[in-house]
Amino acid sequence: MTSKLTCLLLLMLLQACAAHVKKPVSVEAHASAVSLQGIDASAELFGDRPVIPSTDQLLALSEQQQAEFIAFLNSPLTQSVPMYQRVADYLVNITSAFNYQGETLTAASALQARSGNCLSLALLTTALADMANVKIGYQLLDDLPVYEYYGSIIEKGVHVRSLLYGPQSTADAENASRHTILKVDYFPSGNRRLVANLARNSFIAMYYTNHAAEALISADLDTAYWYVRESLVFAPANAEAINMLAVLHKRKGNVAVAEQLYRYGIAHADNKLSILKNYKVLLENANRHEEAAAIGLQLAALDDPSPFNWLQQARSAYEAGDFSAAIGYYNRALKLAPYLHQAYVGIAISLHELGDDEAARRSLQQALAIVYKPSTKVRYEAKLAALSH
Repeated sequence: MTSKLTCLLLLMLLQACAAHVKKPVSVEAHASAVSLQGIDASAELFGDRPVIPSTDQLLALSEQQQAEFIAFLNSPLTQSVPMYQRVADYLVNITSAFNYQGETLTAASALQARSGNCLSLALLTTALADMANVKIGYQLLDDLPVYEYYGSIIEKGVHVRSLLYGPQSTADAENASRHTILKVDYFPSGNRRLVANLARNSFIAMYYTNHAAEALISADLDTAYWYVRESLVFAPANAEAINMLAVLHKRKGNVAVAEQLYRYGIAHADNKLSILKNYKVLLENANRHEEAAAIGLQLAALDDPSPFNWLQQARSAYEAGDFSAAIGYYNRALKLAPYLHQAYVGIAISLHELGDDEAARRSLQQALAIVYKPSTKVRYEAKLAALSH
């Protein structure tokens, strides 16, 4: 995989899952945010707040960019075209040479660079729609789940697209007529599953969550903290942001606050899966096994599409010396996420323990065929060379 067709990084300690944001921010949600801020009262642990772009800055276009767009809207050739179609036509013109990249850019930066991920495209679409007074909506989509592993962090990518509404449509994507909606999307696919319709505030929060996640991968806990705090201003009940905030406190050694945040998320967030998983880990690390078992019962009742549990069981089986069981668990993980090179390597190591080096070599070759990080590829090639001698 040299490039991802997913753009939203939802990163957790030990697991991740898609955001299921279904409700716009309400007065009640803002009231909950006060309570959340009361729990998270240790900002001094994370240093000074960096410069974070405001919503206006995310959507601001340069004077030249605005002038070019206005000239297109006012062209005599477009006057018979509905305004929402003009916005879409302009996007087609300017994005035909876009270079898909995983970076999350502001609207102006995406337009200038002719690059950016799907969230960048949605921000650019929003900026243009706002200028043209066209209603816009957002949808969170899920294709084949894409997971990446960074040490103890697992990332799952999801996809966002914009909806431009015609003059007779409603802002409710579920009730609008099809012919009044234009979908703005990278690489449209009929296989994508609608996860949720996003309120504008929830969509804006995704920008800050993305940058928080990128900082977390880089072990820049302070930057991650301030960006995730900013995301919670716009979507205070977002499970992934609450979970990330708890993870950051735990990594700073503030375990008591992390637990309070997990308990807050369990009480207030719509999608509790990742929060419950991480809370269970915290309880187990504290030897609070009865409480962890109770959380385990809640998890057992939830549908978990992540391959993480199977990978964990595979590693546990390997450490216990049950190499055949480990292979079985790794294969179950691969059924959910066939691009997981780590699972192929786990199978290879288990096969080597069972004395089947020929099969182990084949499994390592499968891992090499799908890994894209050069340093990891070198490491796997060394393992393969060792097995060949």
